[in-house]
Amino acid sequence: MAMLVFVSNEGRIIQQKIIKRITEEEENIAISIFNEYQSKGIILSEFANNKWKITNEIDVIGLNFEVNEIFIKKHLKSYTAKEFVDILKYFICFCLGHYSIQTLKVILANIKKAIVETSCFLVIPKQHEVLEGTGVSDFIDIFPYSNEELIIESIDYTHKKFRRRALAEYESYFLFDEILNDFWKDASDDEKNLYYPIYLWWNISMIIPLRVTEFTVIPKICFRKEKNKWMLKVRRTDLKGRAGKVHKYSLDEDYKIYEYAVNDTIISMIQDYKDRATKFNEAEIDSLFSDDMFVTMLNNTTKTNLERMGHLKVSHMTLLMECFFKYIIGRKYGYKVLSKEDVLKVDINGELKRLNKFEIVRILLGDSRHIAMQNMLLNGCNILMAKEITGHESPDMIYHYAGNMRNLIKCRAYSLYKMSKPEKVEMLGIIDTNTSVLLFGEEDPHLEVDGGLCYSKLFVLKHDVTDCFAVAGKCEKCNYFKSEKDSKLIRKEQEKTVEETIERLKIWLNSTRINKNKDEFRVLASKLASQVENLQNGYVRDLEEGGKI
Repeated sequence: MAMLVFVSNEGRIIQQKIIKRITEEEENIAISIFNEYQSKGIILSEFANNKWKITNEIDVIGLNFEVNEIFIKKHLKSYTAKEFVDILKYFICFCLGHYSIQTLKVILANIKKAIVETSCFLVIPKQHEVLEGTGVSDFIDIFPYSNEELIIESIDYTHKKFRRRALAEYESYFLFDEILNDFWKDASDDEKNLYYPIYLWWNISMIIPLRVTEFTVIPKICFRKEKNKWMLKVRRTDLKGRAGKVHKYSLDEDYKIYEYAVNDTIISMIQDYKDRATKFNEAEIDSLFSDDMFVTMLNNTTKTNLERMGHLKVSHMTLLMECFFKYIIGRKYGYKVLSKEDVLKVDINGELKRLNKFEIVRILLGDSRHIAMQNMLLNGCNILMAKEITGHESPDMIYHYAGNMRNLIKCRAYSLYKMSKPEKVEMLGIIDTNTSVLLFGEEDPHLEVDGGLCYSKLFVLKHDVTDCFAVAGKCEKCNYFKSEKDSKLIRKEQEKTVEETIERLKIWLNSTRINKNKDEFRVLASKLASQVENLQNGYVRDLEEGGKI
């Protein structure tokens, strides 16, 4: 293995060089990279400092290179603590341009943790997970005194591991939506001023799968009308998951403006927010969200003294989310807030935990993007958004979104099932599906067909085969068919059908062909929507009959 780094070429960091080990030549390359970024005002410190500050115009992060000198001296006979810290600094310089500044901070933290767990990269750690941290395997590979066995071991742990979301997590997305909308109906002006970023984030990112940072840098002038249709302007980055892309650490260079059609409701929300924000200072950058209104409201509410930073940041959104769970969901609505680790526990039957009444799993800000992606794929998504997925996500990530969909479909079905009960529950706003679930009783007109009973009124009463044509004559895929097979077996077959169509759709999205067959996409999208509806309705019927899903 080797590390590919960006080096300066006539004032532009565009040339690439392979780094296999840190020698004197590599040290000089690292220093030149440092000087380049320092001259551009991105690094705000001197190389000799053990604490660096780096900015991307949106945030400023700190990198702390201090290590335990006694620990280093004990395990590394060939290095002083200063020499070892310099190697850490060289490595971070090699990472510049490849990663966001937030990821640089994570990389340094991962390496410092690995230093302890591997005794300065001389032994294989007891907890192998420490080798999975971003940047760790690259550092091990180029560090001159790494144990050869450790290098081999780290290679086996560099692949990405994704934990699929549990069913209780999906239940919590529905609950969060219900609570947020119920709260908003009667919220005071001060409460709305405080939590408006959360309200807008939830409603916008459920339609457009934005990262949290992308949401916080929506432009000040962000919507316009075109032929009776509202267009929302957002900033998106294509740096994530794209090899060879260089982070410039600049708002204008790292983000591009995209426009998407949205409904009147979203525009009304944004305009209401803008009207409220006129009483407060604007953001110092071209962002819709100033932190002045949020900080003023939070300081008044919690009696804190939070410092203003000029514009809304991800850290602000995280703090707002914590306040909403603590003061609104926890205290006002009386819910017990669980961690994601809690819902991974299984019962004696090996089943994942389901939520009890007044329980909710803490939602993370990045979750909405995943749910929006899944909903887009489940509902076929449109050509434009499909293009955006292709431009921003790797095939592995799209498969990750698809792999979670079974639980999302189950929760959509569970919500429909609850709606059929006397005590109705408000539907989640992100669901875009036919809510007419087909439930059959013995008294309903039906005919015996191969493998089960047909409840199509067109076929039974009028001998009209229109419903049969809709599923190409395959009864087991028809909403009007009740099979003699065990329902679990039927659901497994339906789940497999959905997964196969998603796989084909994923292949289409990631095709390298210049001119993709749009008809193929439309056929796949239509087929997927129909299959998902059949599976969803099947889940509802299982629940009606007292079964589990």
